[in-house]
Amino acid sequence: MYRGSKGGRFFVYKALKKKYRGNPLYEELLKKDFNIGFTLTHNNICQYYGLVELPELGNCIVMEWIDGCSLEELLSERKPDRKLAEKIICELCDALDYMHRKQIVHRDLKPENILVTYNGQNVKVIDFGLSDADSYNVFKAPAGTKAYASPELLAGESVDSRTDIWSLGVIINEISGYYRHTASRCLNRKLDKRISAASDVRKSILNTARTKFLLSLILVLTISSVLAGALWMYRHAEPVAEPEPVISEPVIQEVPQADSVVMDVPVKESVAPPLPEKTSGQSVELPEQIDADALDDLFKEAAEKIL
Repeated sequence: MYRGSKGGRFFVYKALKKKYRGNPLYEELLKKDFNIGFTLTHNNICQYYGLVELPELGNCIVMEWIDGCSLEELLSERKPDRKLAEKIICELCDALDYMHRKQIVHRDLKPENILVTYNGQNVKVIDFGLSDADSYNVFKAPAGTKAYASPELLAGESVDSRTDIWSLGVIINEISGYYRHTASRCLNRKLDKRISAASDVRKSILNTARTKFLLSLILVLTISSVLAGALWMYRHAEPVAEPEPVISEPVIQEVPQADSVVMDVPVKESVAPPLPEKTSGQSVELPEQIDADALDDLFKEAAEKIL
């Protein structure tokens, strides 16, 4: 791969290594790469411009210069956030859907063959050297990278667009675990159970994002409603009156005195002291003031009369 400039623009020149130049097999593979790539015109696929022969390089494919890094390099530095992960996967799905509608299978889809631009972080699929199309009847031997190749491709069986879907599922898992459910549907070993179209993978990715967003929103709204209801009940609750203290009447219990002796003593009826007889024409005058000794004598006299 070489970078050159012409007319104020950068281009990439893709040529065979020196030891493979002139080899009929590799020369035909280079031409197949160009013939397939040249038919693809999509924003997320590297543009092929022509096939030229240069004295110092031999046959070369003239390609679009992409200022970016491979997805492999990007993932080695950091995991993309969910927004960028969704963008990369969806644009990759768009490129595959376009290729598959033209009956072209990439067969070597992997992070190394996916570029991400520095400006805008746009996806660009590259390298169609191992790709296949319905119009070709040669160079259909098993190809690809083992870690990303589908079971049917490794087994040398006939492949279709679903082999790229398998590779896409592996890449989705490497980009983000957020979409592992979609990735698992891409990695079903049974072809009839595997997602068959890249457009369906894209829909699943977007639905996953929407579903998880709605579930998060419902959870937030539920919690907010519960908190609002609890706050309303707290503010409108009637104060609870404190119970009045219950004062019980004292229980009077008669406690017998120790060593008390109960005797049968006849009870005499009390007799009121006789009043001084009132003589006609005379009144009994009592002194206005009685000293303590006199009062004591009166009590004693009254007691003697009673007893």
